[in-house]
Amino acid sequence: MSLVKFATAVAVVGAVAVGPAPAMASEPCTMPYAAGGGAELVRLDALDLRPLGLPIGPVADMRLASTRSGMAANGYVNAAAAARYLDAKLLGVPLPAGPLSTSVYQEAPPRNPKPVMAHAVRKDLGLVKVGTGNLIAHARGTPCGLREGGPRKGEVTSSSAQVAGAEILPGPSGTALVRLPASLRGRTSTGLVDQDGVVQSTATAAAALADVRLFAGTPTEIAIKVIKPPTLTVATGGTASTTGVRYTSPLLEVSGPGVPPRRIDAPGETIDLVLPRTAGGIEAARATATARRLPLVAGEPLAETLDALHPDRLSGATGREEAGPLTLPALSGLPNPGELVAGTVLPVLGGDASLIRITLGDVRTEITDRSVRARVASIRIQVGAGASLADVAIGDLDAGAFAPAPAVKPVPAGGGGLPITGPSVGIMATAGALLLAAGGALIVTARRRQGIERE
Repeated sequence: MSLVKFATAVAVVGAVAVGPAPAMASEPCTMPYAAGGGAELVRLDALDLRPLGLPIGPVADMRLASTRSGMAANGYVNAAAAARYLDAKLLGVPLPAGPLSTSVYQEAPPRNPKPVMAHAVRKDLGLVKVGTGNLIAHARGTPCGLREGGPRKGEVTSSSAQVAGAEILPGPSGTALVRLPASLRGRTSTGLVDQDGVVQSTATAAAALADVRLFAGTPTEIAIKVIKPPTLTVATGGTASTTGVRYTSPLLEVSGPGVPPRRIDAPGETIDLVLPRTAGGIEAARATATARRLPLVAGEPLAETLDALHPDRLSGATGREEAGPLTLPALSGLPNPGELVAGTVLPVLGGDASLIRITLGDVRTEITDRSVRARVASIRIQVGAGASLADVAIGDLDAGAFAPAPAVKPVPAGGGGLPITGPSVGIMATAGALLLAAGGALIVTARRRQGIERE
């Protein structure tokens, strides 16, 4: 072989050596990323006024402004979102069954550039009075990028429910056991995010409210100011190190007649207040409060609130037989939010005294190698002694997420799944560059020698 032919062969080898690196196999669209979130602005878990001589109760499972959204990359339904205005199951009270609530729902595929929306009119059920509402549900599309083959980062679903105030046990003279006077809003969202190069499934649930009033409209009204609203977010990338729960606990300031202002912001923290159980029991309740070193709510708030509530107001109320949590179609791989922790049993104080307990909920979490779920009743208000006369949860939030384990090593396209052996691409590139340079030099040298020989 002549020197020119040899040099040309070396140059060709160098050009092959510095060719493009092997293409990485794209992540399949069937990777089971999943996430879901739910929020209920108000949930009445129990209401039993029979111990006070009123023929009301037990009442259970009233839910106001429920929202839910979820995604599942490998499901028949890839994404879904829903919101519902009001739902109630009233037990022990003769209520006719019938439609009660306005709701919205949207799923994907197909892709939905715009959400679905609905407006709910004001409702007065006797036990519960709710202002007008706006519902939004948006399932944008599949969490898988069909062209790219892998997951598509960004928000996939969202839902929200906004209500212009609500009252529990409203009286005709402007009183109410619990009043939320300002506009309140619950929302959820799910999606995929890129965190330090790792794709994570994430879900968020939040409740925005500003003010809660106990014994509203009475001289002994207790104000609960929500300075910071609650938010729950979970995320996982398929490993323990990429999985986490972030909960922003609400910051509350409680004040009222006989109740000095106090703030609480730690999950599990409580405020207990003593109040007379019946009219004429103020002195006995005061003695109990002094012995237990608890604030005494001035006046007779229970009597002032409930005396105006006449059973005849319930005659036109409407119930819903299939009351229950707002649900979405089965989304494979989505962790179940689990059951909410029941409120604690209130102590029997004696001395004709009842108790108000305001609790900041603590988050229940369950974390595995591939999934995470969490649930919390952000604010819980209980009134009673022993069994609760009323048990109200405000900001009932849940969120869950699932992600596949990330690949340990990328697999070259067309390689049949076999591992890459031999020198690394960097070494091959360097060697190829040297071979190209050497080949070029040899070609120049050979041509010079041929020129000299011809001369």
